[in-house]
Amino acid sequence: MAKNEEDRFHCTIYACDRVVTRQMQNNLVDVRNAKLADDNLKTIIVAKRGERVNSEQIDKESPIAKAYWANWDSLVFKDGCLWRIRYSKNGSRARNLLVIPRPKSKEIIEKYHRGTNGEHFGVMKTVKEIQRRFYWVGCRRSVAAWIHNCEESGKLKEGKKK
Repeated sequence: MAKNEEDRFHCTIYACDRVVTRQMQNNLVDVRNAKLADDNLKTIIVAKRGERVNSEQIDKESPIAKAYWANWDSLVFKDGCLWRIRYSKNGSRARNLLVIPRPKSKEIIEKYHRGTNGEHFGVMKTVKEIQRRFYWVGCRRSVAAWIHNCEESGKLKEGKKK
């Protein structure tokens, strides 16, 4: 990637972060309600709030919900939201990632894929930027599927072919 292209990419991602973060803050109540409506997150939120959950309830959960249970130690419930704590490779820094319910993930993918200037980033760039702030089980697969079905990205790719 050329220096100018890289600078433009980082400016676009920074602007996109600000837009998405502002929208998420404005819609935090909406995100909280969506989490409670998401069957994959409902039981884990109840348990993280301190309410008792028995093993029979967990056994009945979907594979996605069980993946969240497998991350129990890295999940925290604070400020009315579920967060995943992600540590740097050497363990020196921690970052709180907002756990996103499935219905809200499409909105985030679209914002980060399109950027603020209408660019259409590929899977790797989109995933990298999303995973700096958010978490949901199957993020990479969701992003890949969404981008694969993005008609505008397909048109852009066709235009680049010679």
